[in-house]
Amino acid sequence: KTAKLLRLPGGTMNLLPKWLHGDKPWETVLWSVLASPKPRLLSAGKVGNKLFFCALLTGVPARLAEAREDVRRGDLGRALADAGLALDGVRKIHLAASFGDDRGHVDHTLPSGNMVRALVGPLAGNGRMEVVRTSVTADFSGLDTLWASLSGNWRQRRNVTVESADVLIVNDMDGVDIPAIIDGERISAGRSLEVTFHENAATCLVADSPAL
Repeated sequence: KTAKLLRLPGGTMNLLPKWLHGDKPWETVLWSVLASPKPRLLSAGKVGNKLFFCALLTGVPARLAEAREDVRRGDLGRALADAGLALDGVRKIHLAASFGDDRGHVDHTLPSGNMVRALVGPLAGNGRMEVVRTSVTADFSGLDTLWASLSGNWRQRRNVTVESADVLIVNDMDGVDIPAIIDGERISAGRSLEVTFHENAATCLVADSPAL
């Protein structure tokens, strides 16, 4: 039998639970799903053997996300160090990315930049996987295109390239390890990573009728 997951809100942004259940407290979600459970298929991106259901962040945004998590853990010294690495990365991270379709044709390229993302689920605007290339300058102008504002109108900002894809390959042009995070979790990406889109990758439970 295929396992069915119940995703409850409990993090900082709760992007996936809000997309699945609306902006309700976890107790309301739990009891409404238990009263009338209904399976729902989730698409995902995959890096190696790891699935993500919202976003892969590489380059500068991964460094900034690391600094944010340091602050949440109360490690201000490490937060300052990671923020410094993020600022340094604006100048030193140079990512090249190519993408393609579900037939394995990776025959399109994105402009080089210091930020590349892959978005699925609640963050993708087309129901598939979106790949996004952005660059920010050393003064961090345009940082509202990062993680905390992905639900806004960032697609309309200049210097942002968005494409639909089933496969994404990201390489560091200088041959150094790529900072990378999937759904808030730091991963070891090495100098190159490949992301593939998987439709119906997991099954979760939602309420069949609206919660009271």
